[in-house]
Amino acid sequence: MNETFRDTHARFPALLADDLLHLLDVTESALVESHARECAECGELLARARARRADWWEGTGHATVRALSTFASTPDALPAADRDVVARHLEHCEECREDLRVLTAGVASAAPIAPADAGPGDSGGRSHGLVWAFAGGLAAVLLVFVFMNPSRAPDPGVAVQPEVRQPSGSVTPPAGAPRTSGTPERAPVAVAMEPVALEGASRGTGESGVAASVAIPGGAADVPFTLPALFVDEGTTFVIELRDANRVMLFRDEIAAARALAPAGVRIPAARFRAGRLALRVAWVDAMGVAEAREYALDVSMPR
Repeated sequence: MNETFRDTHARFPALLADDLLHLLDVTESALVESHARECAECGELLARARARRADWWEGTGHATVRALSTFASTPDALPAADRDVVARHLEHCEECREDLRVLTAGVASAAPIAPADAGPGDSGGRSHGLVWAFAGGLAAVLLVFVFMNPSRAPDPGVAVQPEVRQPSGSVTPPAGAPRTSGTPERAPVAVAMEPVALEGASRGTGESGVAASVAIPGGAADVPFTLPALFVDEGTTFVIELRDANRVMLFRDEIAAARALAPAGVRIPAARFRAGRLALRVAWVDAMGVAEAREYALDVSMPR
């Protein structure tokens, strides 16, 4: 067992929390994937954590009410990895911190909050220090659940305002009111773009010539890209990142090689783009465990 392996193995629980929250850069993400393949213990931990992630996170990328309420009331009931993920997410998400404050207010009258053992920068100490008295907590959890899920169907027994139906006949508008056509307006149709072929990449991170000029028309839902031929194993996972000129990340995704190398296999939402010079980075770990990357410079315009 070499020194690098031992160091990665010791750091893996901390790296795992950031990996689940997409906080790692490309190199560290590749390191997590590579170590998980070499170490059966860490590979099983990664698989279990990713399988549980759907139970703890909404499609919007925020922690669910169940995760926050458990973290607030009985943090020791959570596995250490889940506890670390929630704590790290709260460091970066003001919305979830506000929801946690609502939960805290709901149980504060029952008993005082036990102080955390560590400072605010120590996420592990903070998660262990959140020991709450849970008297009256069920009502608070239900209140927050309704607050965060306004579209949820009402519970049985709750009075519901009757629906006000519009009259089926024509209605004469008041005098002076503008007349409108009876034909409803059609919803805008999404514009489909032709795939952008990528060529002229630089290895690793760095400047390169313009690989493609990308004109994104109004109404486009996403921008498809076709990667050049890359000789990789069938089970390889590509990490796709879009960054602006200041290296600020605009988009990140993980795509299986079979899908990524297909025509128009890489698709990025048009809303993530900005006009100007951007960089599209494709990274993966080869069969020898070596991290590889290609970076494509994009000249993006958004004609109206």
